[in-house]
Amino acid sequence: MVTKLRTAHFLAQIATETGGLTALEESLNYSIEGLLKTFSRKRIAKAQAEALGRKPGRAADQEAIANVLYGGAWGEANLGNTKPDDGWRYRGGGLMQTTGRANYRRAGYEANPEALRTPRGGLAAALTFWSNNDLNRVADRDDITALRKVVNGGTNGLPEAKAYLAKAKKALGI
Repeated sequence: MVTKLRTAHFLAQIATETGGLTALEESLNYSIEGLLKTFSRKRIAKAQAEALGRKPGRAADQEAIANVLYGGAWGEANLGNTKPDDGWRYRGGGLMQTTGRANYRRAGYEANPEALRTPRGGLAAALTFWSNNDLNRVADRDDITALRKVVNGGTNGLPEAKAYLAKAKKALGI
């Protein structure tokens, strides 16, 4: 990243992914309703959401939620998760919320996933992800929607990313 625009986009993405730089580990503290609204029935069945999601008097079973959402055939095909506990072990972590065994491997953290959830590891993994996905080219077009699709797999968090981008541009004098 050698331009202010690239830096602004990088900062906007990591701020969005980490809730304003407050979390280096994905929260899977979903309510039943949140699971059903956020994920398709191909990813989590209604009965699973009801059994695992948070409700009054019961905490969400975050480990089980991760293994359901990021495991099975979908997790293997999309994230390289091959073992029953890979969903939890390789849940979102670091500044770009790297998710999945294959992505942890690409970032150099497959053998030590907890290290990715540290500031140093999280930054290193985020920069590797940025480089591996040629996101400077996308940032040069000032296309925040395209960046969200690469970083998050869709447009989830787009309004927040736009707000963070505006702040970063202002701070950098763009």
